Amino acid sequence: MEILRIINSKIRYKLVLGFVFISLFVGVVSYIGFSTIRNIESGYGLISTKSLPLIQYLEDMKLACLRLISSASEYAYIQAERRNTSQSTQIEQETKLIQQSCNSCHKAFSQYESLVKESFPGAVEQIKEISKAGKLLKTTAAKFIEINKQRISGNEALEKKEEMETSETEFLSTVNSAIIFTNNRLEKEKAQLSSTISSSFRNIFILSGLALFISVLIGVLYSRSILNPITKLTQQADNFRKGNLEAAIDIKSTDEIGVLGKSFYEMAERIKLLIAQLENEINITKQVEDEIQKHNEQLLRINAEKDKFFTIIAHDLKNPFQGLLSLTEMMASGEEDFTKAEITEYGKSIRESVSTLYKLVENLLEWTQIQKGSIIFIPKEIELQKIVLKCIETVKQSAVQKGIMIINETAGTQKVYADEKMISTVLRNLLSNAVKFTRRDGKVIIKTKKMNSETMVVSVSDTGIGISEENIKKLFKIDGTVSTKGTEGELSTGLGLLLCKEFVEKHNGKIWVESEEGKGSTFNFSLSAVNPNKKS
Repeated sequence: MEILRIINSKIRYKLVLGFVFISLFVGVVSYIGFSTIRNIESGYGLISTKSLPLIQYLEDMKLACLRLISSASEYAYIQAERRNTSQSTQIEQETKLIQQSCNSCHKAFSQYESLVKESFPGAVEQIKEISKAGKLLKTTAAKFIEINKQRISGNEALEKKEEMETSETEFLSTVNSAIIFTNNRLEKEKAQLSSTISSSFRNIFILSGLALFISVLIGVLYSRSILNPITKLTQQADNFRKGNLEAAIDIKSTDEIGVLGKSFYEMAERIKLLIAQLENEINITKQVEDEIQKHNEQLLRINAEKDKFFTIIAHDLKNPFQGLLSLTEMMASGEEDFTKAEITEYGKSIRESVSTLYKLVENLLEWTQIQKGSIIFIPKEIELQKIVLKCIETVKQSAVQKGIMIINETAGTQKVYADEKMISTVLRNLLSNAVKFTRRDGKVIIKTKKMNSETMVVSVSDTGIGISEENIKKLFKIDGTVSTKGTEGELSTGLGLLLCKEFVEKHNGKIWVESEEGKGSTFNFSLSAVNPNKKS
């Protein structure tokens, strides 16, 4: 396993291993080819230098016996007739031919015997049989020649000649048997050589095909192991070029390409991290810019509100002080004697001016605390009717003076989750405005309505002068504060509704108005009927 890991770690190791495999198969095929050539050369050499000469020697013995011995007498006779020689000359020539054929036969036999003993030990029995038949033929030929030399004729000569011919026939038969035996051996050698050639060619073909297949397989596998990671890297690079840094890259190779892929992946992760950090810094910068912009807008708004606020305060302070100055100047001059009734009337005016100034200062103080965030918000479950009754008491005297009836339609058991002081301020301002802007003998109604299990709506209605559509849009805005005198000239601070809005929104509620000019107004605000933090 360690060797395979090392091989897979380097491309050159893979290539070397593939080259070794291919070389090994080529070497095997080459070895089989060379072995086949050597076997063919060996077989061919055996046939050409051993078997064929062996047959040739047998054929020589057969020819020497058949053509020379069998035809010796006739040939000698024909030669004698042509030359008109005597019978003795014929006998001499016949004897000479017989001896020559025997010598030729013996020579061929000697070569045959030597070759058999050297290369074909299995044919020794053939040598013995040929030697036996040859000796018999030689003996009968020698007897025949001896009779011819003695010029013996008649039956005895014929008998010797027949014995010689019989020996000749036996010799030829033995030689033919040896030829057949040798031919059979030669055919076997040829068949063996042919089988060797076929087998070798088959092995070469199979191994060549196997080598080709393995070479192609190794080439395909190696090309895939190299090209696939390169293709993936190319695709990943293209994805990066297109800005897709999230595309995954999966290269399992452990070679140089795998290392390159891993480095590429780490580089991509670093780039993504840097981009994420850059985006985070950009977002932070944008948030800071937005925050700065928000603060700038807030500062501009605060400055505008401050300017408007100072205008409102200056306007609301001016009227009460003008009345006080006029009255005090009259009283300080001593030019006139005031009756008790006049003094009482002037005292009421002074009291009203001072009361207006006190309310203005009180509202101003609360407004300032709200803007500074110094007012402590302490919500709790409270009975709404108790607060309503206390607030009614604060405006009761003013309502009685104008003959206004205040009707309380709130239920005694209704509870809300609110800050008691803030809600008292809201109700006191709304009731004070309702009495201020309602004509004599009018009505002011306070009632509640439960919108759902979590929300309560409190409404303060009056039968007063109402509010125009244009002025409704200006309500609850510091830059659009409407400061209007009451039905009997009562002064207005102009900050009351702003405080109401701030305090109601502190409770996550809403405040709104429904009004028709000349018919009265209804101011509504919502509160939580239950503690939102209390777990059921």
